[in-house]
Amino acid sequence: ELGAAFDDSRLLVPKRAVQQQRSTSIGPGSMHVLPNGIVVALRRDRNSVQAFDSQLSKKIGEWKLPHGLHWLTLCGGGDGLFLVGLRNFTKAELYAFLMPPELNIEPKEADAKPKRSVGHLYVPSSRAHEI
Repeated sequence: ELGAAFDDSRLLVPKRAVQQQRSTSIGPGSMHVLPNGIVVALRRDRNSVQAFDSQLSKKIGEWKLPHGLHWLTLCGGGDGLFLVGLRNFTKAELYAFLMPPELNIEPKEADAKPKRSVGHLYVPSSRAHEI
């Protein structure tokens, strides 16, 4: 969320920031804010996705990604997280993962049974789709 700067009302600045305590940065296309305010970040150096509560500046969890791909970008929507990766740095693949339950702050009534999540993201029915 943006607001006017204290000393210049024409300048927009973030109302809050999440401080990262790692030495590596999060690159372009590697962050997404879900509608519930949770920030998900692609951690290429760790081959994982991390989630943070943007209100509390607190880590929610981290999930390992399948090996063998150079992950490029991520986004989220509905019940899923979507990532694009390169296999052998030549073939782009789109992966759709079910949203980990920890990121569903407001569960839906129609979604009563829990989704499988044990610290690893997984591809539900189909594997990956080549782009």
